[in-house]
Amino acid sequence: MNKILALLLTLALVVGCQKDKTHRISPDSPLYETAKVLSRKVSFLDPDSNQILAKSDIFEMTAASLLHEMNANLANDLGSLKELSANELKAYLKRYLDSYVNSALIAASAKEKGISVTETEIDSILEHIYRNNDGKENFINMLNESGLTLESVTNDIEKSLISDRYLKKHVYSKLSITQEELKKAYKQDKTATVRHILLSTQDETAEEKAATLEKMKTILKKARQGENYVKLVKKYSEDPGLGENEGLYENFERGMMVPEFDSAAFSVPVGQISDIIETQFGYHILKVIDRKKENRPFNQVKGELERRLLNDKKRMAYTEHLQELKKTYNYKLMIDP
Repeated sequence: MNKILALLLTLALVVGCQKDKTHRISPDSPLYETAKVLSRKVSFLDPDSNQILAKSDIFEMTAASLLHEMNANLANDLGSLKELSANELKAYLKRYLDSYVNSALIAASAKEKGISVTETEIDSILEHIYRNNDGKENFINMLNESGLTLESVTNDIEKSLISDRYLKKHVYSKLSITQEELKKAYKQDKTATVRHILLSTQDETAEEKAATLEKMKTILKKARQGENYVKLVKKYSEDPGLGENEGLYENFERGMMVPEFDSAAFSVPVGQISDIIETQFGYHILKVIDRKKENRPFNQVKGELERRLLNDKKRMAYTEHLQELKKTYNYKLMIDP
């Protein structure tokens, strides 16, 4: 599938549930049966109780409205989620709900500030998409095969353009990188090499996760008492990429790993072993093998550094702005996070 089409299929969610408008799922519909199956793993999805999951001044998301939204965005293939474990399903729902909330809040604020785009701008993007997908007719056929419509894609393009314009004007416009920040970043270590042990906690209950943590504490104690680290990796690590590399991750740059892993890799002294680190994948122990600094001249990498630092600031500004919007619109999550 063309990358542009793949991108369109994963654009931000359409804000469809307005405040005080409650969706229901008919007991006669296929969606109802799917919802009942999913609710056995995640109770708040039960279509009969239709629990309120999240609300604000501008929207109310119930179990039924969430299921309707997901079913539409999954091209009426919500049943594919039945294969997920309870923990995997919860994680998926959290990401989906977060995406919905973020899109809704930004759309509301953009509307208040009068942010809009023209039909000409939307048509320009559509024409570009048609050219990269062998014409309009072929593109529409691809959409139909995926259970989507040109109208829904056009709406998504409009919302994406408005969101981008809003963020550039009201969130990112004052961000800049100073010469001092560039020089500091240039002097920092660029890459790290670590050997790591992973004990996975995915799909574990709270009790199982606690037991996994105790096991990792024992492994950490053995490592710090001087037991052969490579042997510990081979014996205990559950990293699916372990293979022949014996837990070695070589010369990865800042920002390539999940934040908790990345932070340890670039802060623990070379030759030493980290504390236990928790990420979305489980518990980790890192032994830092090596770190390297940038060896190219400053002027040669200045632009690259500036883009990286600016992207870091944008991520932070985006997160902070969303927190402000949640307060502005009185957002409340009504289920356990």
